[in-house]
Amino acid sequence: MLIAMLLSSVMSLSVLTEPVAPEAKAPEAAPAPEVGPTVKMIETGAEPRALARLALKPGDVQLVTMDMDMQMKMAMDGVASPTPRMPTVSFQMRIAVDEALPSGWWKYTCGITGLDVKATEQTPPEMATMMKALVSEMVGMTMSAEVDTLGHQRNFEIVSKITNPMLLQQLESMKQSLTQMSLALPESEIGVGAKWGVETVATLGGVSSRQRTTYRLISREGDTIRLGISVQQSPGEKDSPIRNLPEGITGTLIDLAGDSRGELLYNLTSVIAKEGRVTGESVVNMNMEGQGMKAKVDTQTTIAMTIRSTGAADSPPAQPKP
Repeated sequence: MLIAMLLSSVMSLSVLTEPVAPEAKAPEAAPAPEVGPTVKMIETGAEPRALARLALKPGDVQLVTMDMDMQMKMAMDGVASPTPRMPTVSFQMRIAVDEALPSGWWKYTCGITGLDVKATEQTPPEMATMMKALVSEMVGMTMSAEVDTLGHQRNFEIVSKITNPMLLQQLESMKQSLTQMSLALPESEIGVGAKWGVETVATLGGVSSRQRTTYRLISREGDTIRLGISVQQSPGEKDSPIRNLPEGITGTLIDLAGDSRGELLYNLTSVIAKEGRVTGESVVNMNMEGQGMKAKVDTQTTIAMTIRSTGAADSPPAQPKP
C-alpha cells in the first residue's frame, strides 16, 4: 500500500515538472531480495479448531475487480502544495492456477483484463487524462508468482516487458496490493477468535519495506473464512535510494509509516480474497531532485482498496503485451 502512495507522489511531481519523454527507458532495477514471512501464533481461538490450508488445482480461475481510491496531501520543503482529488481506478483481473509444482507449490498468473478510471467533479481534467493514459497501457499485462498451502508467496515477477518507468511503479503497486489481498496461514489448528501475526521484509519499487500483519479469524464455514486484518509498515532501510523513477528524477527515502485495517473474505480454493475492503493511511518523507527541482517532499496518503468477485470464470485470458 505504501508503494501505491509513493507512486502518487511521483505522479504529482511529474505534473509539477516537465513531462517525461515517451521514449524514456526505465532504469534497470536492482534485484529485489525478499525475506520470507515469519508467522507467530498469538491465540488459537475457540473450539472446534481445524487446520486451514489452501487447496488449489491447475485450471482454477478467479475473476475479481480491485478498486483503488487514493488521495494525498503533499508538502515541498514544508510548503503545502495543491492536492487535486485523484480518480478511483478499477482493475479487472483474471487469476489462473497454471501448474502444481513438485515442491508442493502452485504457479499462477494474474492478468489485467480491463480497467476503468472513475473521476469525480473535484478531479481536474488533466489528472484524469494522465491517469487514463497511464493505466490504459496495463490492459493485457501479466504477473506471475508461486504460492504454497499456507499462502506464502515467492518468485513474484512481472511477465510483460515494461519500459515506461511510471507504469512500472504502478505495476509494483499492484504487486503490493495483491500481496495484501493474499493470505498467510499459521501451521496450527485455529478456531473462531484465533490471532496470528506475519512479518515480512521486501523490496518493491526500489523501496525496502518492513510489514507486520495481524490476522483474526472472525468466522469459518467449510472452506470459506472471514478475517480481520491490520497492517503496519515501516522502512526496511532508511536513507535508501528510490528506484524506477521517471528519467531525470532521483529520490532518497527518509522515513515512512503506514497503518491499514479491514476485513477480507477468502475461499481456500482461491489464490486471493474473493471480497473485502482495506483502508489505511501512510506518511512518507523523501528527498527528490531533478528536472529543475530539489526538495524535501512529505506526503500523507489515504488509500481504500476494495476487492470483489466478478462472475463466472469462462472468459479467455487477455493476451500479454510483448
